Amino acid sequence: MNIDIKYNEYLDEFTYDLSLTMRLQNYISNHFYLAYTIAKLAPIYLVGGSIRCLIYAKKPKDMDFVVLGKEQLEWVLKVFKAYNIDFKRNRFGGYKFIYGDTEVDLWLAEDLFSSMQYNVDGLYFDLGTNSLLSLTFDDFNKNGLKLINPENNIENGREKKLVKYEKIVAERETLIKQINILANDETVKKYFELCGQNDNLANQQKDLYKQIKFQEYSSCNHIWVNTLRDYDPWEGRSYNYCECIKCGLDKRVFQLEEEGYHILTFDQRIMYDFLRNQSYKEGIDTHLLCDLDLAKAIYSKIKEAHPDIDDETAIKYFGVALLHIRDTKVSDERKESRAKRLSLTPEFNKWNGRDVKSY
Repeated sequence: MNIDIKYNEYLDEFTYDLSLTMRLQNYISNHFYLAYTIAKLAPIYLVGGSIRCLIYAKKPKDMDFVVLGKEQLEWVLKVFKAYNIDFKRNRFGGYKFIYGDTEVDLWLAEDLFSSMQYNVDGLYFDLGTNSLLSLTFDDFNKNGLKLINPENNIENGREKKLVKYEKIVAERETLIKQINILANDETVKKYFELCGQNDNLANQQKDLYKQIKFQEYSSCNHIWVNTLRDYDPWEGRSYNYCECIKCGLDKRVFQLEEEGYHILTFDQRIMYDFLRNQSYKEGIDTHLLCDLDLAKAIYSKIKEAHPDIDDETAIKYFGVALLHIRDTKVSDERKESRAKRLSLTPEFNKWNGRDVKSY
């Protein structure tokens, strides 16, 4: 089965894949390596649209796996427990969970036939042998396939694979010759040299930016507003998440981190790294519940009109302005005009304290 894979015009994780098999193996290893842990004792297959996405060098929305043999459940659950996988049962009776940045669905079945209705491409990737199979309903009807073995159950399967193997060897020899020619090309050498310099400078830039933000947060005399109110039903009490309207230090990153560190933006990760080792109570707490963007916009306008104003007076002005905004009923058109004057987006609508609940 010879399937040509696509490449993107920019460097990414798919750039150096020489074949679909290599791409599948690399992607699974990088995004859900536990599948190979399961494959050590159980036959497991990647199925569904994720294979099609990877053919076109697109990151799959999710990954679907089928483990053959319901007696493998104990082993699968042991792997889940060992790696703290918090799963839910999906609507088809399988297991759904998030691993890193990847959404995974996994089923246990006695054969691959039941997965055909969800696998319109008919493509299966066997993680035990790193083999790609293409099966149809006719294959099941003619051969009565149960546990699929790439070395049997398909007519002339071994002979076809030997032909394919020889073809791949020849294609790789051609590619290696082309790679060796390019390796000695001065333009290509310069390209990779510049890429390496750019990566080095990018890392230095990130490190310096983080140091600058740490210094900014440390030196700021914070003015805190409550930007999120969260109720914990287990403890029976509310928590306020605060943010500084001067430097933007945002304690909501702790709530976001609970959903996964990977979903934090670069700036939010810097805030999280800064705050997690410190208990920040310095500064002034306004005790006001307000959307952060609105709070920063109001404070910015106060500083613009009164550059030398002290923090205590600025907070009084801030409270008056916030109450005026909330108590004065205006039309949607006026709200849009007000948002424009405050340099907020025209769609901004979090004018009330209760609106900050939906972060």
